[in-house]
Amino acid sequence: MKKRVILVIVCLIIILITARIIYVNASYPYAGINNLKRNETIELQNYNINVSDYKIYNKDDWHQLLNKKNISLEENSNNIIFNKNIKNDSNYDYIVTYDPDGEYKVLLLSLEIENTSDDDQVFNFNDNLSVLISLDKQGIMPNKYYTKFFNEEGNENIIKGNERKIVNFVFLTDGINEFILEARQIGNNQRMYLKWEKKYCL
Repeated sequence: MKKRVILVIVCLIIILITARIIYVNASYPYAGINNLKRNETIELQNYNINVSDYKIYNKDDWHQLLNKKNISLEENSNNIIFNKNIKNDSNYDYIVTYDPDGEYKVLLLSLEIENTSDDDQVFNFNDNLSVLISLDKQGIMPNKYYTKFFNEEGNENIIKGNERKIVNFVFLTDGINEFILEARQIGNNQRMYLKWEKKYCL
């Protein structure tokens, strides 16, 4: 009798677990990564996003571009520190994810962002997209110092209702030749590879 009760309880638990799995799979279906081509649209809630253009620079060519535009190097304007060089007695204003004294790559990314809603939106890159340098690493954030020089001052993130606008973002990281633009939402995972496929333009 006791064994029969235990068996019934076990069966009920298995049924409940199975029902829960079926419910979760039906409510939140797994979506594989949709690999997009360069000219395809990233579709998000309130936004349609296209890569208008992008350029990948090495350190020397990036310095040439900044010199041409009369933009000071970040390390000359701020007391920055590479995140791998932090020590207990380090004195710095903020941390960066590239080594100013080493070799690094720069992604200058131009996005055409369409606000598909009727309301003005403040577009936050990190809330909607990620730029990866590897599929097994966390994304890198836009460099605020350089990004501001490639947009209209104080207005780069404000997109009016139903407006379509070009917004530029700058990313710096250790030397690589490929960046990955990724958008992750439940049931809508999208990925685009940005390779060093064309010569940069100064």
